[in-house]
Amino acid sequence: MVNKDVLVPRPESESFIELLIELKNDKSVPGFLHQVLDMGTGSGCLAVTVKLENPSLKVFATDISKKALTVAEQNARKHEVEIRFKVQSLLDGDEIRYDIILANLPYVPEDMKHISIQKEPREALYSGIDGLDHYRRLFNQLESKRVKIKYILTESLIKQHAEVENLATVTGYILKDTSGLVQLFMKLS
Repeated sequence: MVNKDVLVPRPESESFIELLIELKNDKSVPGFLHQVLDMGTGSGCLAVTVKLENPSLKVFATDISKKALTVAEQNARKHEVEIRFKVQSLLDGDEIRYDIILANLPYVPEDMKHISIQKEPREALYSGIDGLDHYRRLFNQLESKRVKIKYILTESLIKQHAEVENLATVTGYILKDTSGLVQLFMKLS
């Protein structure tokens, strides 16, 4: 279910799930994931899909929009999955130890106008002049976080990938894989 309070899920978001499944099946990954955060959950499509694909995982979902979380909670109930929802901006005040973050954050540059996004919630799309303000803030938070997150998945425009990788590298993450608009970063030990 979607409404005017959330983005319409796009095919590109499937790359999050595909990369997560690849990571789960990667024998070189020490231990596996137990706790996943879907940051900027919107309709909850990623959180619900992660839980359906991996019922044993603890799945958390956050968003700054209470209205979006209401939609996400309805979708979780519809699919009968247990997900912990919370109104939250990025990692503000969060002390939970996640193994992986699915960061589907706003990444559209302010001057980008396209008919496909004109009727969707502005706060879920735009992130400053170059579209990377949210990612700068997230990686700054990760740099100062005491508990290190093993993996971060990000979605951005392909032309933004090099800058997102730079932000990740400065914080101690390396690029492990890419699929379409999604990049998977791994924390160096």
